[in-house]
Amino acid sequence: MKITNQKKIKTLQNKTEVLKSKNASLENDYDTLKKKLNRDRINSGIVENS
Repeated sequence: MKITNQKKIKTLQNKTEVLKSKNASLENDYDTLKKKLNRDRINSGIVENS
């Protein structure tokens, strides 16, 4: 039983690392898209007051 639990823990740790990586990638994509949107707004003359 102990070995089974250790394997489950390791599997969950691996899944957590994968999710952290995916989250970081999504945050990067979001930042990139936000910057592109701001550039597009500026280039089209739409400027947001913030």
